[in-house]
Amino acid sequence: MIFSETVGLKISGHGSRHSAVKNLQMDFREEYGSNFLDTNLFQNSILHKYESLSLRSGGHRPDCLPRDDYSSDLFSKIEIDHAEYEFVNVYLNGEYWGIHAIKERMNEDYISEKYNLDSDDLIILENSHDLSYGNISDETDYYNLIEFAQSNDLNVPANYNHIDSLIDIENFTNYLCSEMLTGPIVTLNIGKKEAQ
Repeated sequence: MIFSETVGLKISGHGSRHSAVKNLQMDFREEYGSNFLDTNLFQNSILHKYESLSLRSGGHRPDCLPRDDYSSDLFSKIEIDHAEYEFVNVYLNGEYWGIHAIKERMNEDYISEKYNLDSDDLIILENSHDLSYGNISDETDYYNLIEFAQSNDLNVPANYNHIDSLIDIENFTNYLCSEMLTGPIVTLNIGKKEAQ
């Protein structure tokens, strides 16, 4: 047994909502027993403290479970964030719910813990590059970055250097390669570089 805890659960994701087996988000809160799970859950992860985790079922499309996890394995070899996972048998209130992949949730807690950053310094854009964490001015900064890249010749060193001062170009290139290879299954997290 990996662990047995009382946790908060909610349905997660969009595709599995109509399936018999749902994707779930586990939240650890003091009202349930503890604010976090403190364990060495994933062999290759540097994290050991989790405020929330995902349980992915692959229920709405049979290829989702192995495809997502294959992508995580593939991306572990390059410099791109990916969620560590383990396959587990899930029992909820004693009832068997099948095989799921328990995964790290790539959210503000994950980034803050993994990179030892203050959560106030984070900017997270998801899905259609909508701001999910940060200030509304951060979203404006992102759209200004896109506008600059589309309106200027990036073969000009000054223009390229301006973009390089705002984002990690190598990481962003790796992200784009991952999207081309496997499709949009990796959450895009764009971090602003520290001012020089």
